[in-house]
Parts: sequence; structure tokens; C-alpha cells
Amino acid sequence: MINTNTLKQLVLEVVTANPYTPINEVIPDVEKLAAFHNVFPSKKDCRWFDIYCNYYVKKRLSPLDKTNVNQIIWQLIREKLLVIEKDRLN
Repeated sequence: MINTNTLKQLVLEVVTANPYTPINEVIPDVEKLAAFHNVFPSKKDCRWFDIYCNYYVKKRLSPLDKTNVNQIIWQLIREKLLVIEKDRLN
């Protein structure tokens, strides 16, 4: 599992880079950015923390990471740092 603070920074980087990113494209963009910054746990880390590693080997977010990204998005909305317009764009 990727650290929640790291995921939050990635979400903010995606939204800052393109404020008009549709909400449904944030997760794929975070995934690409995570691969670019190489923040995925290594196989050694996965064994150490007993984490399922197949997603990370393929440079993909795990289902738990995707859930955390969704929670981060909602947290940013509640904090009024992210606003959804009526056409569902940021």
C-alpha cells in the first residue's frame, strides 16, 4: 500500500497540473504519476509489510490505493480545495 500522504501529493499534483481534469480521470493520472515518480513499494517492501505485490510490480495502484485516492478526493472537496462544477469537471 502506498502511503496516504504520498497519494495526496500525487492527487494534488494531478489537479494542479490540469485543473480541468475530470474526476474520473484522476485515478489513472495518479497511477501514471506514481510510476513516473517510482513510489510503488518494491518486492522486498511487499514481503516485509506482507502486502500483495502483483499490482506494484506492474506499476498499478492496488484496489486499496484507489479507494484511498477516492477518499482523498472527497476530503479535498470537503476542505473546499477541490470544487466539482456542474459538468463534473474540477
